[in-house]
Amino acid sequence: MAIEVTSVHERRPRLPRLRRLDSASRKHVAALESARKRRIIFRSALAALAGLVLMGAVLLVNSYINYSKLVDERLANGYLTSRAGIYA
Repeated sequence: MAIEVTSVHERRPRLPRLRRLDSASRKHVAALESARKRRIIFRSALAALAGLVLMGAVLLVNSYINYSKLVDERLANGYLTSRAGIYA
């Protein structure tokens, strides 16, 4: 295993400067950036929709459990023993 030791005062080589892009390359880069932004927005919207669907499912399951307990309690107490209870 080799370890490279450098001095604090040693200068690092500079990176080459980027050349100027011609108009076709600029358009291509702009199109790529635009596609990336659209992809981020789409994924964010999809995640928000999935969250809403999950919250709705939790709400429905919770409501079902609460109302099923209520119906079971009323049936156990003889709620439907009279004719009025049956028609209600």
